[in-house]
Amino acid sequence: GVATAQAEALARECELAVRLALSCVLVPPADGAVARLVREAIRAGHEPGRAT
Repeated sequence: GVATAQAEALARECELAVRLALSCVLVPPADGAVARLVREAIRAGHEPGRAT
């Protein structure tokens, strides 16, 4: 139902946040590149048919 879909979407977004945070810790982006990295990650996370 709707609650299940919302829970799945929240889980995907949380996973994206954790992956992004770990990526920034392991390989820090260049100066000023954090905003671009976040925008690209969010955009990629919302692509239709994206496999997780």
